[in-house]
Amino acid sequence: MPTDPEPDPDSARDEWHDVQANDARLELARQEAASKADTGWPFDQNHSEADLAHRRDETIGRLREIGVRPTGFTCDECPSRYCCDLAFDAYNTDGDCLADK
Repeated sequence: MPTDPEPDPDSARDEWHDVQANDARLELARQEAASKADTGWPFDQNHSEADLAHRRDETIGRLREIGVRPTGFTCDECPSRYCCDLAFDAYNTDGDCLADK
């Protein structure tokens, strides 16, 4: 009758380290998710008027390149525009808001 080979202590240690590394990655992901929830992500930025004007102009330029002339950005009147990562996205025109989706 064949006997089971002796367990390799190095293999068991490597598996344990893999488990620990995976646990560390999961914990980091949990911490990042909690951090984003605490800051109101995607509303965790602090954009200046100059940043917003630059984003707006860039988006208008990209839209014009494809033949679209936006009539207005929803973000222009939004109080969250200073902290929103999605401010002045091409979707945010004529009352539509990507952050609401």
